[in-house]
Amino acid sequence: MKKILIVSHYTFNEAVKSKLLLNIVFLGIALLLTSYVASELAYGSPEKIALDIGIGLTSLAVKFIAIFYGVNIIQSEIENRSIYLILSRPISKVEYFLGRTLGMSSMLFLNVMILGPFSIALFLIMGGAIDSLMAWALIFIFIESLLLLLTVVTCSLFCSKVLAILLGVSAYVGGYVSAALLDSNQFAQAPVFNTILKIVNISLPNFSRLNLKDYLIYQQGIELNTLFATLGHSLCFIIALMIMGAVLIHRKSLD
Repeated sequence: MKKILIVSHYTFNEAVKSKLLLNIVFLGIALLLTSYVASELAYGSPEKIALDIGIGLTSLAVKFIAIFYGVNIIQSEIENRSIYLILSRPISKVEYFLGRTLGMSSMLFLNVMILGPFSIALFLIMGGAIDSLMAWALIFIFIESLLLLLTVVTCSLFCSKVLAILLGVSAYVGGYVSAALLDSNQFAQAPVFNTILKIVNISLPNFSRLNLKDYLIYQQGIELNTLFATLGHSLCFIIALMIMGAVLIHRKSLD
């Protein structure tokens, strides 16, 4: 465990030195400007517009980081051979993989925990009311980004960077759309497509359930059992992706 934490600390510091946290500054300024424009131009509920944009930008930022930084954290070190220097020490490839993903997960968590509360604070300042669902929304944004990170990192272990990004984005779109299409019953009369959708829905995380933005904006209630079920469903995929990635890097030839 100590070796995993060392690699995690190194990964986190590497992300900080790469000025990855600058996105917080830029997005913070964007949120302030957006909130001002919303308060001046919006009719009715400017605080809801500010929350919509704030939560949306937070989610988009961590997804971007998860995809485009995640595809490089291991693949780049394999390509430039610097991974040999790390693995020459008493650390296994699995420990290296877990440390890298843990460090990057910490960076994603930090982004969510800064940008998310900042967006909520602006919402409250502009007249919004506190809602217990806000904490769940931030947790789900982090889990959503973590799932994307693990998907891209795992895919990068057996394919190119470009293909890993495409697979990650496809997994997100497929996991998001398949559940909505099944619920709409549009393909109920087409057994083939309906079967394909069910397979996709079972094989991929249900990203649509992790999006609580509409529930917050329109003040719609959601049962606690549903939230915990979504959390458990997502954690199962997180564990599965970590196991898959660990197995792939263990068997991967670095020659």
